[in-house]
Formats: sequence, C-alpha cells, structure tokens
Amino acid sequence: MATKQATMNNGLVYYYGHIQNNDKVVGWVYKGALKQSNMAAFGDSITKGWTGVDYATNPYPALIGSAMGINVVNKGENSGKVVGDTNLDLTYNVDHTKLASYDYATVAYGVNDYFKTETIYSVEETLDRELTAMKKSQP
Repeated sequence: MATKQATMNNGLVYYYGHIQNNDKVVGWVYKGALKQSNMAAFGDSITKGWTGVDYATNPYPALIGSAMGINVVNKGENSGKVVGDTNLDLTYNVDHTKLASYDYATVAYGVNDYFKTETIYSVEETLDRELTAMKKSQP
C-alpha cells in the first residue's frame, strides 16, 4: 500500500509503501515497475467453488487472489477433466486462453478423471502435454 509519492526532477514518479499484509517490508518503488498481476485458475467444479452442497461465496482462487493482491480469472468448470475434448476440459481451456495475459496459472483437475478415464497414463500424458504448452506460451 502506497503512503507517499515523490516526483523527481526528471519527471519519474516513485511511491513509498509497504507490502500488503506485511508492514515490515517497506521502501520506494518506481511507478513504471508497478503492475497489477493476473492469475488464471484452471480446474474442475472444486476450482469453480462447488463444496459438495452448494457454491462457495469465495472459491479458493478468489482467496488466493485476495491474499496475494492479484486479479484472478476463475476458469473452473463443472465436470472438467484433464483428459477430455469439450469446452469444460484442460486442453480446450489452454488452447482458448491468451496465457500471455497472465502472470500465474494454477491447474487443479483430477476428481472427474479418476471416475471417467480409462488409465492414469492418459491423464499423465495429457497433463504433461498441456503444461508444456503453457510454459512455451508464457515462459
């Protein structure tokens, strides 16, 4: 949180402040270095916020965003799987998300694969392929 602002003779703007939830980390930072971070949360109904009874007011991706002070786009889908070919699944969502727009991403699927996939090998293979694709698009 910024508490002071200073403009240098050359026009550069600096802010003095502390890290959210940690008043011991303080200092000056150049305005140009400040950027709102973004996170994509890929996953199934648990990521979306399903508790088993109803939907959570604050699913875990929202809690992460609040704790870290970042924007989160929750891409959790009911019945989403690692291995699958629908718009609910990991491959589709990785292919249709501009990953360069995000600084962080989480991937949390698995429950639906456990109940609906022939082999753990197919889950491992697909997950490896999609994580590799994510790394290539956002090093």
